[in-house]
Amino acid sequence: MSEAFAMDLSAFQDRNLVQRAAEVLRRITPDGELRFMHVCGTHENTITRYGIRSIIPDSINVIPGPGCPVCVTSTRHIDQAIEIAKKGTTVFTYGDMFGVPGTHSS
Repeated sequence: MSEAFAMDLSAFQDRNLVQRAAEVLRRITPDGELRFMHVCGTHENTITRYGIRSIIPDSINVIPGPGCPVCVTSTRHIDQAIEIAKKGTTVFTYGDMFGVPGTHSS
């Protein structure tokens, strides 16, 4: 990450701050179910790892989506696509995938 975009996020690791934010969220959440879907595997990993679902109101349902290709494509599949391409076959992919590392290259 470039220094221009570097941010100190350590305050978000403060348990008291997180608990206060969760309490505010509980107070302002409208009646009825709210559903949010994310498509990023990294988001789901963070939500799960840090127990986000356990601190938000039960009426807020965060649904894991299909995942973006960058997050859900295994290294094995990337390696296979690279080998296919090296043999002269055209491989179509999303532009973001060009930088995703395989075992030896991207």
